[in-house]
Parts: sequence; structure tokens; C-alpha cells
Amino acid sequence: MLLLWTLCALATASELQIQVPSGHATVLVDGQKIETSADGIAHVRDVERGIHLVQVRGLFGVPLAEMQIALAGHERLRLDYRQGALAFEGAMTPPDREDTPEVDQPGAPDTDAQRSLTRMERPSSTPSDPAFDALLAKVQRAPSVAAKHKVLATVDTPLSCQQVAELVKLYATDTDRTNAVRLLREDVEDPENLELITGNLRFSSHRDAVAALF
Repeated sequence: MLLLWTLCALATASELQIQVPSGHATVLVDGQKIETSADGIAHVRDVERGIHLVQVRGLFGVPLAEMQIALAGHERLRLDYRQGALAFEGAMTPPDREDTPEVDQPGAPDTDAQRSLTRMERPSSTPSDPAFDALLAKVQRAPSVAAKHKVLATVDTPLSCQQVAELVKLYATDTDRTNAVRLLREDVEDPENLELITGNLRFSSHRDAVAALF
């Protein structure tokens, strides 16, 4: 499911970097153990487009955390294990940089994001589209985040930012909403209206990650 399927697949492959406590954790991606450097970084190259499971295990294989992440291709992403959970950090930090990307802390959305969320709660003025309405209903009926992602991964028709915004609102967390946008990135036909999508994200780190896709 991962790494070097075909030479063609490599053209759209992504790259992951997972930070864990040095010497005290094991990283697995889709069940495959990933070598970790002395400073606790697991580097995974050639990750194919789709939904992947990242797991962190402690001594004797005890599960510590896991996260499903959706990749649309050509991405370089960083995850960080801290306080018992995996967190999305945004774009991967280049090896020669010592600074760590700033990450918003849960429970403290900034004022601009809150105003954007309020705007997005207004009813959409987008004309009814039977095909999109069917897609929206299908995603809404999906019983889990992974199932919703699988539906979005099959989309191959143009979508407006307003339509993508309606889809991402079916997810509860910024991480899941960001992953949804990754899956739909190639389908967005009006990126100049990106604010309609980012207005549904509470934290600046996720808004920046979505903006970097376009």
C-alpha cells in the first residue's frame, strides 16, 4: 500500500517526517516499521497518494498513538508525537534549519479564524447541483472519517471552493478537514476563493497548510 509501487506512482509521491522521543518509540506507516534517527525522526519517502495510517509504539510494542492522514501527492509533511498524541505540524522542516514550526495549541483559536467561522455559518448561495448534492449526502452518510476520505478520494469532477467548504464542514477537527482538502486539491477550480475553505479552520497552522497546497 506504500512505497515504490511503480515508477509512475513516484511522480506523485509525498514525503513524511515523524518526530518521536529519541530511543523510546517505534514508528510504523501502514504497518511497516520505519527506521528512526538518533534525534528521534522517522523519515518516509515515496508515500503514494491516498489514506495512510501512522502509528507510534513504545517499549514492547505498546500502542501510544495513531493518526490517519490523507495525501494528495507532492507533499512534504511533518507529524509530531507529544503528550500522548500525534499532531500535524505542517510542512516539513528542512534539515539545515533548527527552528520548529509554530503550532497553535488546542482551545485557543485566534480571533480572525473565529470571525471566518462565523461568516461560513451563513447559508450558501451556491445554486443547487444534483451531482454535488449526491456527493455531499454520500460523505455525510459515511460512518467514519476514513470512510468519508475514501469517498472524497474518488472525486474527479471540478469543485468550487464553496462546495469544498461544504464538504469539509462534515468533519469535526481541523486535522480531518485539512486532510479532506488535500484529497480534493486537484479538483478545485477557483483557488482565488480559498478563504471560503480556510474560513472553516480554527487554527492558523492548518490554514497555512491548506494555503500551501494551492
